[in-house]
Amino acid sequence: MKGETVGTGPFFSSDSLVIDMPPEVSLGSDYHPGQLETIFEFILSSPARPSQLLYVSSTSVYGADQGGVDETIMPRPDTESGQVLVKSEQMLSAFARSNALGLTIVRPGGLIGPGRHPGLFLAGRSDVKNGSAVVNMIHQLDLADFLTSLIADHPVAPGSTEIFNAVSPHHPTREEFYTRAARAIGVEPPLFAPTERGAQGKVVNAEKLVRVTRRLFRFDDLYSALGAT
Repeated sequence: MKGETVGTGPFFSSDSLVIDMPPEVSLGSDYHPGQLETIFEFILSSPARPSQLLYVSSTSVYGADQGGVDETIMPRPDTESGQVLVKSEQMLSAFARSNALGLTIVRPGGLIGPGRHPGLFLAGRSDVKNGSAVVNMIHQLDLADFLTSLIADHPVAPGSTEIFNAVSPHHPTREEFYTRAARAIGVEPPLFAPTERGAQGKVVNAEKLVRVTRRLFRFDDLYSALGAT
């Protein structure tokens, strides 16, 4: 959006504004924060500002070595995209606080679903690392359900920020999951390098999302989401 001309009409005057775009770190670490600054300008210049913002972040804000994490855990990102997202979350929280807007931050895991079958992600690769680390994923339909519920039924108090992780409660290991996913669609499964047993990596907890929305996952078993049962 940075550098583009966008009107400040009804779009930026809606009651709830959803901000969902990848950080595009290939364009530089300042690119995504610059996009947000442009959005802030449009919001402030709109005749009727939204009262609620919802920002779709990512579980990449948590580092791979953080173990079990929920929304109370301070993120320690170990990727450039994760670092950019943490900075962006902080920018949004400061903007919401100074302008009395409610802010919801949702951190989804890896998306699976139509057009994103994980059987294709690592198919045929060899010497794949971190096979004993667990996956943190969510089906597109589940994410859409939870986002809709948060927008429609769970507004945040003006100037406040609420954070929600969004991942399936099913956390098989990478080796188990990607092997089974590949076989489910008849492609060559990946070969994983030997890894230290018990090295789970991060395990993202999304119990808060279920508790607040009172919704259940359609796909609380990732294998059923693959059609791989």
